[in-house]
Amino acid sequence: PTVAIMKHNNPCGVAQAETLEAAYLRADRADRIAAFGGCIALNRPVDRATAEAIVSRYAEVVVAPD
Repeated sequence: PTVAIMKHNNPCGVAQAETLEAAYLRADRADRIAAFGGCIALNRPVDRATAEAIVSRYAEVVVAPD
């Protein structure tokens, strides 16, 4: 599982992990200020744990397969 967070066409967090939630949390921690309100791209369908982590902060767009 891999997650990329973009804001104003600039990457501000990219991470891989064993779970999608862990990948999201790592990507978000790369630059929490820049990631706020960004676009989150995930390469797996979003599970409940990842969705709850994403909605705990503001995201402008979330894209994922399925």
